[in-house]
Amino acid sequence: MSEGVPLLRISDITDEGTIDLSYVKFITLAKSEKLKSTQVSDGDLVISQRGTLGMPAVVSDERPVYNISANLIAIRKIAGLAPRFVQLYLTSNLGNRQIARLQSGQVHSKITTDDVASVLIPNVENQTDLVARLDAARAERSMKLGEADELLGGLDDFLFTTLGLNVPPRDERKVFAMKSAEVSARFDPHFFLPALLQNSRMLAAAGAVPLGSLVSFSNEIWKPAEHNQPTFCYVEISTVNRQTGEARAVATPVTEAPSRARMALRTGSPTQ
Repeated sequence: MSEGVPLLRISDITDEGTIDLSYVKFITLAKSEKLKSTQVSDGDLVISQRGTLGMPAVVSDERPVYNISANLIAIRKIAGLAPRFVQLYLTSNLGNRQIARLQSGQVHSKITTDDVASVLIPNVENQTDLVARLDAARAERSMKLGEADELLGGLDDFLFTTLGLNVPPRDERKVFAMKSAEVSARFDPHFFLPALLQNSRMLAAAGAVPLGSLVSFSNEIWKPAEHNQPTFCYVEISTVNRQTGEARAVATPVTEAPSRARMALRTGSPTQ
């Protein structure tokens, strides 16, 4: 069904805080009217209640009306507040840390409408001008990231040249066979992909050594009971920027520390 009213879900909100209708589900106009309390339109904000918590997106005028799923929170138009300003503020450190502090749930974290309503937001004049400047800064940042991606894209060629390695011909076979004598304790197919085996053999022939022979891996355990502060700096998988390789720590109440938050990290420690 591609006609009707779009039903927005968490999966329709991108990491950039926009709404992607590529895979949106639709409901009939009659059903949309029955669910009128879940309708949003141009200028409203929707915020993820689960998953990537607090990810806000401004509803566009691409469609006259949308409905939202149960895992989204809607913020209606408010006089004196520019929707884009509210979105940018909630994704800033000030807003994001408040959302992180308010979340609840040990296994599946969530926030409620009341949580979002309690977030403190500054009364800023000239919001439109500020948003324009922030958008310009974001556009410049995006351009620089694109330039960095180009440079990183040439890293392989640089390494091959520097290390004196010959680039093997690409072997992209998806169907292949292995001799039983070549199969080690592992039996998962992707481990034996021809393209990956090519790289491993080439590096071994060039004298490469296992990473574990050069570094030590941390096994330091963090114990909440021994932490003397009400909050701790928590690095979740979703807070690691894959483009820049930077990890962002979120201040989290010790009482809400998930059971998986037990590995201690030090400044400068790499994560994987």
